Amino acid sequence: MDEIERRIRAARPVSGHRDLPLTDRAKRELAELMLAEPELCDDYRPVSARRSQSRSRSQRRRKRRLAGLGVAGGMATAIGIFAAAMVLAPQSVHAATPPLLAIRQDATPAEELLTRMSESRERAASAVPTEVVTIRLQAWTLHTEDDGIATSTVVAPESYELTRTAGGAYRTVVTAAQPVDRNGDPIDSDEAPEPGGVIWEENWGPGEYQFFFPDALPENAEDIREYLMAATGSTEPLSAVEAIQATNDLLFEQKLNPRQEAALLSYFAELADLHTSGSVNDRLGRDGIAFVAHDPNQPDYDSYLIVSPESGRILATEVVYHGTERTDIDSPSVVNYYAWE
Repeated sequence: MDEIERRIRAARPVSGHRDLPLTDRAKRELAELMLAEPELCDDYRPVSARRSQSRSRSQRRRKRRLAGLGVAGGMATAIGIFAAAMVLAPQSVHAATPPLLAIRQDATPAEELLTRMSESRERAASAVPTEVVTIRLQAWTLHTEDDGIATSTVVAPESYELTRTAGGAYRTVVTAAQPVDRNGDPIDSDEAPEPGGVIWEENWGPGEYQFFFPDALPENAEDIREYLMAATGSTEPLSAVEAIQATNDLLFEQKLNPRQEAALLSYFAELADLHTSGSVNDRLGRDGIAFVAHDPNQPDYDSYLIVSPESGRILATEVVYHGTERTDIDSPSVVNYYAWE
């Protein structure tokens, strides 16, 4: 691990999403890092290969070690956004974003639904641990250039395949999915990678990749709060927004068994700032219930957790911007989503 990666991982801000404002803690720690060692940050401005959205962007990666999955990718981007936001002037709307999910409102309390889903998940047969765990998902994140301006012209999702061995080796392969327009219709575009083509890949041998969740998620709901606090470096219980962000990063590293997932849903059921939004079909066409979280410190963004009402599986997470300050995207607009297969 090089010095800049070690320092950024040590700072480890809770906010793992590139398009969300930083928490006060993250701003303080990142500012201290940049002031202490400015020369270390010169090659780690807001390009993050984990969030690569085009072939040209991938070519600019220059084999950066911070291209790993989990919170590190978001932190590398956060440094550049934090610095750029102070000097950038508003721009005209020109970025393409995926269509908003059509949510059918449901007044059932989140606690009731999540408790029911947790019980359903706990009844499922537990998967037998294997030496090799493979995680697959489809993702999209707003393409932001090095100057911090969103410039996506097509909506080109990416397909992730993450492989983790019992010995600690970790491999990431990211391929291009079919780009779609604002209405979700497939399109052909010279600006998007060829569907199925490898955008980037990375391999770490045993012990080379520093997992943010090295220990397995507990199977008891009462242990989840302390587990997530420790993993994110927080001294206080996480808000629902922070818990969704932490879960997003967790699911990049671990494939949960039914008891673990049931415990996690029970934890979410106890969060007073998580509310039922309604029933929805996710990006992969699956039936789900969307739960929404609002953070008073990030009022322009909503975080969504989507769970299957039948199996209790966590299907996806999404972040939606609905503010009035940004001029590079419309309002409301999706700024990222992750849908696990």
